[in-house]
Amino acid sequence: MAEENRTLEELLNRVHWLRGDLFATVMEREGEEEGHYEVKEGHWEIDEVPAGGSRYGTWESYREEKKWIDKEEVWVSDTRYISVPDIGKRKNAEQQLQQIYDSSEWYSARYAAGKSLNVRPEELDKNINSWLSELGKDIRLPNSRSVKTGEREEDIIITGNWMTGAPSGPCADRRTYMVKDFIEVPIEENVRKIDKARKDSTFLYKLADKRELRQKIGSLLGVSRTEFLYNELVRGGDSLSKEELKELYPFVKGYYRIRAGEKLGYSRLRIWAREYLITTTLKILLLLGIVILWIFASRF
Repeated sequence: MAEENRTLEELLNRVHWLRGDLFATVMEREGEEEGHYEVKEGHWEIDEVPAGGSRYGTWESYREEKKWIDKEEVWVSDTRYISVPDIGKRKNAEQQLQQIYDSSEWYSARYAAGKSLNVRPEELDKNINSWLSELGKDIRLPNSRSVKTGEREEDIIITGNWMTGAPSGPCADRRTYMVKDFIEVPIEENVRKIDKARKDSTFLYKLADKRELRQKIGSLLGVSRTEFLYNELVRGGDSLSKEELKELYPFVKGYYRIRAGEKLGYSRLRIWAREYLITTTLKILLLLGIVILWIFASRF
């Protein structure tokens, strides 16, 4: 499949497999074939043989068949095999990754390919700034335009009773104006560009390995500060300062509140109290209320 016909998800998956091929190896024989014969004692050998299948031929079941093998001589190879680089596979992977990095229409795929190729950080940073500039232009495109649908006359009172809208007083003035009606019509080409740019930016945001880069992309996507800090915590939280963790702590729940609390050095009891005390208290009060109602009802 040509790279330009792949979806972004398919292309990123392709980059993932090509990255593995950069370290491909193949087993090669070391020296001449060597070996010896050994006597193998009699033993049972179990084979799986077809036992029929569905009438539609979509699956086939198997059964075990035992067979006794008499004592026999078998050849045992003593040849050593070593792992050596698969030059052809590595070169092919490098060429394909270079092609993606140089010309893919998806900047996030180009970034992933560049990281796989260990492109110099200075070059990659320069390209990323250029890519973000292009993505920003597309994201900020207008997604609709105003289209005139008609004109109509409308009376407007310039001076009059502001409560009733009726002309009053000697200075009351009613004037007629031509009012133009408009509707907002989507600009299909721009909508496609905006959607593509936002998708590309979202994947680039997930792939970015530097906080500064993620901040730039997050700003482009309109990611709020709280959401950005939360995403950093999900990534491990190593990029967050203690002040940022304290700022974020009241807004997270469950596992990530525990993680934030541990990074802040909070005790398990303090984390538990923050996470579960209110819920537990409400449950106890509800249970007490039910018990009191039951006691009260049983007396009557």
